[in-house]
Amino acid sequence: MSNEGEFYDQLFQSFNSLQNDSKKIELWKNQQITELMKNIHDKENKSFVQNALIVIMALFDDYLIDSFHLKSKDIKELNDRKKEAVISILEDEFFS
Repeated sequence: MSNEGEFYDQLFQSFNSLQNDSKKIELWKNQQITELMKNIHDKENKSFVQNALIVIMALFDDYLIDSFHLKSKDIKELNDRKKEAVISILEDEFFS
């Protein structure tokens, strides 16, 4: 498999060239998923394959809502203690 940057560049270029042709889009999506799944058993590629699948699915509006969307709360609804905990987690992820 090519490096991740090259893969994503190619992925977005291909996606942008489809021009809202639903048949081409579906075929393209299936081809990309099939190619990715050939690499799922390689432990070094496992997280890359998982992330790439998420990106492919996110390119389509009907897959943008995930299970967290249904169960999550707006941060404005949290009390101060929980807001601080969320901010701490985000800072740890962002700065590590």
